[in-house]
Amino acid sequence: MVGRVLCVAWRSPEQEDLLAVVDELRQAQARLNRKLLYLSVIGPKALPQGKVRDALVGFYRDILASCDSMHVVLEGNEFELSIKRSVIANVLLVVQGRRRVFIENTLERVREVAPVEVRGELGEASRAATLQNLFAFARSEPPVAPKP
Repeated sequence: MVGRVLCVAWRSPEQEDLLAVVDELRQAQARLNRKLLYLSVIGPKALPQGKVRDALVGFYRDILASCDSMHVVLEGNEFELSIKRSVIANVLLVVQGRRRVFIENTLERVREVAPVEVRGELGEASRAATLQNLFAFARSEPPVAPKP
């Protein structure tokens, strides 16, 4: 959390991660007594599968219940971006997020298209998360399990 911005980096989302993010949002909203902003970077290899994909509708609904807006950076090559955009677009058809959801390919671009009144908060949160290497996590390869 940076101010009222929850920064999240996704390398390979798991259902427990979705639950933890929603829990953090609810606690922070109660603590701050105001709606939050959600900023996430979805790394190039982060493609939701199975139960995680099925849980996205509820996840995005929960985010938008606690947040004024949602700002998502999708990273990857053209094919990966196309798949991710398709998944998110299908979810957003169900979730009412019009004019509250901003999806771009870079942090800079997501700030540029955000409402003017939140750009400073998003910029500050983005800088803090970058200094802590949070978004580098989304871009990193998952650890390889040792061979028995």
